Amino acid sequence: MIKLLTVGIFSLGLFFSTPVWAASEVKSAYKDPALARNIPLLRKACYLKAAPIWEDGATGPVIQANQAYRDCLLDISVNVLNQYYSIEMFKPLSPRQFLEKQLESVSSLAYTVQTNLKVCLPNCGTMWQMIASGHEGAFLEDLLRDMAERILLETDESLLTDQANWKKCWESPGTCPAKF
Repeated sequence: MIKLLTVGIFSLGLFFSTPVWAASEVKSAYKDPALARNIPLLRKACYLKAAPIWEDGATGPVIQANQAYRDCLLDISVNVLNQYYSIEMFKPLSPRQFLEKQLESVSSLAYTVQTNLKVCLPNCGTMWQMIASGHEGAFLEDLLRDMAERILLETDESLLTDQANWKKCWESPGTCPAKF
């Protein structure tokens, strides 16, 4: 009887301690702020690829650079969603499909506002398409900053987006440090 009681208590101990240990492993992985902390540096990499083309100013290449910048920010956003958010939130879509659907609305609105012929006459032109093409990237920038703020508030308040070094890097990607 004592042996059975001992085995039973030992089994209960394993039952109750194992899930707590496993949950703390999952929780610590979820709480790892590294990706959120480094969003400005990841954004910087996207920015530095597009910036020389933006400075050149030729409409076609600028639109392509806007698209590449948007795609790069989209990849970062998807990684953040996958790491810090439940993918159940996006069902039946994947996080990428969910974001792309939102970007379609942003793009449609931007192109309607910038290129509607009634509104833009007599000053219509590809410059307005170039401006509209940048709105998806701007939307993703805001989203990334909002997600970083939310995640860092929960995990690493020392790097909140209102801290000087994070803010400076966000506002001027060329001034980012090598790492946070």
